[in-house]
Amino acid sequence: MNNLTFILYHFVLFSIALVTNVFFDRYLGPPLDFDDLIASVVAIPIFIVVALLIGKLYKQHKSITLKSKVLLSILSFIMAAIFLIVLENIWFEITGNMLF
Repeated sequence: MNNLTFILYHFVLFSIALVTNVFFDRYLGPPLDFDDLIASVVAIPIFIVVALLIGKLYKQHKSITLKSKVLLSILSFIMAAIFLIVLENIWFEITGNMLF
């Protein structure tokens, strides 16, 4: 049960990080302007909060070994990426527009 909660929390946090990255990626580009600055000001705190919560999860689940935590984190990242890809494909089939 510990492993399942660890994977689910990481899945949610990695999904948030990936969606944030996808949405703010279009505003960040080589010519640095005001839009890039605003996107960075909004995105960086989100990434910091996600990183801090992941650190808390690593400390909270003491019954899981570090090797298992790393492998479960990789698994949850892959699951989050696949989930977002499937969600994008379903959305495109329904509406004909790209979601991300």
